[in-house]
Amino acid sequence: MLKQYPSGLPAPLKGDRSFQMVDPLVSSASGNGQTRWDRRFTDVPTATPVSWILSDLQAQVFEAWYRDAIRDGAEWFEMPLRSPVGRHVEQCHFVSAYSGPVRSGYDRWRFDAQIVLRRRPLPDVGEGNFPDDIMTSELFDKTINWEWPTA
Repeated sequence: MLKQYPSGLPAPLKGDRSFQMVDPLVSSASGNGQTRWDRRFTDVPTATPVSWILSDLQAQVFEAWYRDAIRDGAEWFEMPLRSPVGRHVEQCHFVSAYSGPVRSGYDRWRFDAQIVLRRRPLPDVGEGNFPDDIMTSELFDKTINWEWPTA
């Protein structure tokens, strides 16, 4: 069972707000000079920089959790993250040790880290075959909540 990110801590801030996925394709040249691409895997690991701004007590919880629960970053854990598909709990792992704490204000501490997500946050499999459904889902949700708020 995966360790859980402490519920009393805020979700991390996205550093440069980028998700860098591992290239899932592999190419090979055939005898006639054509290149062929194949998919290596479907669950694409994705790296992203994150930061935390924590109070004194939150910083203590974070560092103790990192040391004890996930064994100085050696264990995978689950943590809420925001992505284009919304806020979801993702399986994460620290790429290397975090940096910090760096004092950030009177009683705040900043921690920065690079984490990798076990799989890229994407819509459910098969939804890519119906892009119009994705494009209109927000309108559909607003309409349902406006027309039938008690349903």
